[in-house]
Amino acid sequence: MSRFILPAAALIASASCASVSAPLASWFWKTNMITNSANVSNILAFAEAQGLTHVYAQIDSSISNADWESFIKKFNASGIIVDALLGNANWVLDAGDLEAELQWIKQYQNTASADSKFTGIHMDVEPWDFADFTSNEAKYVNGWQSVVDKIAGVGQVLGMPVAADLPFWCNTINSTTTSQTMDIWILDRLGSANFMTYRNTSAGIESLASPPLQAGEKTGKKVWLGAETGEVAGAAETSFYGQTFEATNGALAALAKAESSNAHFAGIAVDDLTSWMVMPGSGY
Repeated sequence: MSRFILPAAALIASASCASVSAPLASWFWKTNMITNSANVSNILAFAEAQGLTHVYAQIDSSISNADWESFIKKFNASGIIVDALLGNANWVLDAGDLEAELQWIKQYQNTASADSKFTGIHMDVEPWDFADFTSNEAKYVNGWQSVVDKIAGVGQVLGMPVAADLPFWCNTINSTTTSQTMDIWILDRLGSANFMTYRNTSAGIESLASPPLQAGEKTGKKVWLGAETGEVAGAAETSFYGQTFEATNGALAALAKAESSNAHFAGIAVDDLTSWMVMPGSGY
């Protein structure tokens, strides 16, 4: 993954776009960028300009603890929560590096200074991406539930709230151990969830929001509604990609206003931070 530096002057100009009157979160996948101090300063400037409240930063053990501490400390000082983002669909098949990733989080949290720790754990485990998910749903759900329980257990030991990314149609997936659907099963065990309500208009996102918000109401938890800004091949209607930065933020502002009275609406989560930053008209 290539490293690139973002111009600070351009990011400051983005602050003039529509203000979103709801908490804002964003996934941050290209975390190798944090090894460059100029990148960190510019990303932070963008986050502050947008009023970002949460960042889900993909953990990477090849990045030094010192770089992680410097990055998190700066965001925490600005009132921005940084959660440890991890995920691999193969974990539901008991494959991949889940144990290594959890061990890395443990060692980091146990050695980082209090003002440089991750706040929570954010899991992005998407078994529905397997081609045979529908025909072998029970197998995948069994593994998924095991992964959720394992990560939730680590979060409890470390005192870190845990959240998960879920499809907006998660209410159609059944738990294999209870009579619940998986949206309810997961929210009962975790602190919150982000539902991938990906559409390219505020009305489109709202059209998918009812089941997630109902799940929040049923479990007494708050849920985030998701918006995509990256390119999605063959599914342009699911992303704001190609729209201007101003139009996208205007849609997010409209969504926030429409859902402002819902007690179970946590805010809007944007995927992802770097694709959002470079949208046309952002100043980059």
